[in-house]
Amino acid sequence: MTERLSESWRPRSVREIVGQPEAVSILEPWIANPDRPPMAWCFVGEPSTGKTTAAMCVAECLNDGAYPAPDIRTGLDMKVEELPMLHQAQLVCGDFTCGSKRMHKTHSHILLIDEFERLSPHSQNWIKSNWEPLPPRAVILATSNSLDAISDACVQRFSVIEFDSGPAFEKAALDRCVQIWTTEITKRFGVEAPTFAELRRLGDSRDKFSLRTCLNKIEQKLSILTHNAKPPAQRRQEADEHAERIGL
Repeated sequence: MTERLSESWRPRSVREIVGQPEAVSILEPWIANPDRPPMAWCFVGEPSTGKTTAAMCVAECLNDGAYPAPDIRTGLDMKVEELPMLHQAQLVCGDFTCGSKRMHKTHSHILLIDEFERLSPHSQNWIKSNWEPLPPRAVILATSNSLDAISDACVQRFSVIEFDSGPAFEKAALDRCVQIWTTEITKRFGVEAPTFAELRRLGDSRDKFSLRTCLNKIEQKLSILTHNAKPPAQRRQEADEHAERIGL
């Protein structure tokens, strides 16, 4: 495999976000509005419900695919002096260079912070003081497992979308796993997809179903099947090359 399943099957549009119809119904019309206001979103919910994937998807949709890998920063790792100054978003009024990509005046300036609740109160207050008002076309995308550790002032400034982790989400996630298994494994190797109960066990993480965990298990199965389908001579050669790389 040249690409991980979690990447090759990652939603490329908001409509493809798995099991979160409320989030889709809110975000789709906002993204489609050419006069959309600056916004600070916070996606809140249990781990592995698609919050970070959704944030990346929104970032890519806002910039017509020119922002495929948002600079995701985990709250715990962020220091105040490293936070981008949001007034720099005014640069999007003209063309400017962002890394190796050319960004245009229709693009948004996006600050994506994963696990916002892990920021210190001091860092949260710093962000709060620099987003009032948000500059034109500036967007803050934050994810959080809980609002409890986020200051009230920040919570009030966010537009919060709660991500479902209940039966409806689990069924949608299991449906996606069956689709992935059927496409990647059944059609290539003839191995039928597991039942929902079996997939639920594959994706078990702390007594809850995790789509990420289930995808990792499917990827492991695919890797084994792909390896075993190779001629013995090729398998031996790859084993020798691997042993040489790790110094055996």
